[in-house]
Amino acid sequence: MRPFIATKPVFNSMIAIIALLILVAATYLDYVIQDRHKNALLAETQQHLSILHNNLVTNLQNHIQIVRGLPGLFAVNPDLTQQQFAIAMQHLIGEHT
Repeated sequence: MRPFIATKPVFNSMIAIIALLILVAATYLDYVIQDRHKNALLAETQQHLSILHNNLVTNLQNHIQIVRGLPGLFAVNPDLTQQQFAIAMQHLIGEHT
């Protein structure tokens, strides 16, 4: 009967150690999965923001070029009416406003 009593605490302690190891492994795995998910979201957000940044820079450069061309428009036609100016700007800017 004595060997049975000695093996029961050993068995229970082994089960407790295995359970603790499984808990530590699960916690680490959860951390790794969350870190990968966070990095994937960060990369996706950076890519989306990069596209928006490029679109904004392109539109800004287009508008700067339009403004730089205005003196030429006035030099060619000094008696430009407001209606003619609106038509010229609509042609230059198009649907970007």
